[in-house]
Amino acid sequence: MAAVIETVELKKDYGKHEAVRGLNLSVQSGSVCAFLGQNGAGKSSTIKMLLGMVHPTSGTGSIFGHRIDREKESLLIRQKVAFVAEDKRLYDYMTVAQIVRFTKSFFPHWNHDLERRLLEQFELPPERRIRQLSKGMRTKLALLLGFARGCDLLILDEPTEGLDPVAIEDVLQIVVSLAAQGTTVFFSSHQIAEVEQVADHVLMIDRGKLVLDAPMDQVNRMVAAGVFMIAFGNLCYTLFPGNYLSLILTLVLLGAPYLWLQTYMQHMRAMGRPTWLGYLDFAHAMSGPWQLNWATTPWITLLVIWMLTALLLGATAAYGDRVDY
Repeated sequence: MAAVIETVELKKDYGKHEAVRGLNLSVQSGSVCAFLGQNGAGKSSTIKMLLGMVHPTSGTGSIFGHRIDREKESLLIRQKVAFVAEDKRLYDYMTVAQIVRFTKSFFPHWNHDLERRLLEQFELPPERRIRQLSKGMRTKLALLLGFARGCDLLILDEPTEGLDPVAIEDVLQIVVSLAAQGTTVFFSSHQIAEVEQVADHVLMIDRGKLVLDAPMDQVNRMVAAGVFMIAFGNLCYTLFPGNYLSLILTLVLLGAPYLWLQTYMQHMRAMGRPTWLGYLDFAHAMSGPWQLNWATTPWITLLVIWMLTALLLGATAAYGDRVDY
């Protein structure tokens, strides 16, 4: 399957601040790819570089084979891409009907049937000026202008922000429908439920670096493994309250979920942190269900707990090279 979006060591600095640091990612044709990360992680800067809105400090990337750092090729990219920005900026003085007519004049493959259907489904009043629309209605209008363009790639930055649950469900169904027709969708979101519902691949960025690149079903398995471990730990604590036997049982019978461990260690390496801190973090996290107090629990006990955890994690980490992320 051909890659629609690719970046190679993409970097963007704003003064001394590194917004994007050597980013390497790939989005396959026909996929619905979620682009996740905290505020300030570098998602918006990456999207702006892909669309030629800002120039990379170094590195490069391409969309449909066109280089994003070349002005002439960037214009070709925009002809094939529909972009809906997070702020949903529109011409306030226009009416809904006017901005629809204005926008579709630039796109020869405009989907007129989808336009009419979404105007009715979103209940957008054609003669109302955009400045008089609510935040939710502006979001619906911006999405209509993106969905109906008939482009090969749809890039959405927080597409459902400001929408009610019914409207969110409508939007997600439209995304799935467009993907089924061959449109590649690349979207950022903070809503995990939305990602689980529509995405088939997940990219996660942290402090400008890619820390996760995995199919959605693999991510679900990682989450399920972590939830199962925590639930089992709580069960052990219920059976053996106030007894370290519960902790030992969990460590011995379960150890650390393999995929969760490998992903976490990958994050540690990507963020430039010592790997041994990952073991300590895990031991600290494992203490939660048993209500261990790090300030009052005897240090010898903590040392034994950490050693048991490190032993089990080390055994699984030995197979880390066999997992392809």
